[in-house]
Amino acid sequence: GVDVALYGRHAGDFGPEHQPYDVGFTGASNHKYPLRESILATVREMGATSSLRSYLGTWSQTSLAASHNRSWKALSRTEYAAQISRAKMWVSTTGPENIVGTRYFEVLASGTTLLLCNRPPPNAWVYEGLFDDGVHAVFFSSMDELREKILYYRSNEPARQRIVKAAYERSRQMHSWEARAKFITAVAEVLLAKPPGALPR
Repeated sequence: GVDVALYGRHAGDFGPEHQPYDVGFTGASNHKYPLRESILATVREMGATSSLRSYLGTWSQTSLAASHNRSWKALSRTEYAAQISRAKMWVSTTGPENIVGTRYFEVLASGTTLLLCNRPPPNAWVYEGLFDDGVHAVFFSSMDELREKILYYRSNEPARQRIVKAAYERSRQMHSWEARAKFITAVAEVLLAKPPGALPR
């Protein structure tokens, strides 16, 4: 879930004065994350060849222990939410075992920033029921497709904003902490209504 009030506090703040970055990314990046390494290389290359403006906050396990480290992790939650809102698009990838991390929901709830995420393997239940490709987020399967989607949505603001607004509404309806609490409560009420012994321990 996500704190929609916090991460969506800049919702609707579009335009170059508020969004100086085309693409943003934060997260661990090393040989354990080959997909992230490819994404970062692609975004950096695009910055050199097509004037793409990016915010890339990455770190390794060694930098996490450095007392002088000034990476994005030093930001407060409020500053981090503001940083997400400053990018037109944000790339997030699934973790080990196709885990969907909290950053997905933070970007979806921003109301400013388009979520770009890796397409799951065929027949894998990953994003199903959470958000849909082309409706709430944009999926990619290769670096060529990522490059194509970045260039398309950088120059097609109406299409980008349509998806961002749908993602924000989906977050308010389904992914807020209030919505999660209601869902868990409803499940618990159904189970508690069953007669004793109806469920395995």
